[in-house]
Amino acid sequence: MRPSALLLLLMATPAWADDCHSQIMIVLDRSCSMNMPPKPGGTQTKWELAGLALQKITTDYSGKLDFGLIMFPDQTGGNCLQDGPIYVNLAPGQEANVVMKVMSTMPTGPCVTDIATPRCVSREGPSFSPG
Repeated sequence: MRPSALLLLLMATPAWADDCHSQIMIVLDRSCSMNMPPKPGGTQTKWELAGLALQKITTDYSGKLDFGLIMFPDQTGGNCLQDGPIYVNLAPGQEANVVMKVMSTMPTGPCVTDIATPRCVSREGPSFSPG
């Protein structure tokens, strides 16, 4: 190696990446189909399996991700409106609250998740541009 290249290498300033904190909003289906096992003959419902998966992910990423929770379909919204509550606000330290809210809730409906609602929202939403 040439002496000038070695000198440049020794003078180089180290580069460091910024620590970036990530957030995840969990959007969970709570329609009546979540009361059934994913496969015929299964012993656990989709809801129970979702709860176990959330326990694992919130434990594995505790302190590394901010968690929040929304469940759909909401039980208050009119046509083309999903105005139900945010069950757990997106913030640090919400892992236990997400799991507790899911484990203390049962999917009771509405029992049909109408595909027309998301299509309607996407058609009427701010990002829609006919064309």
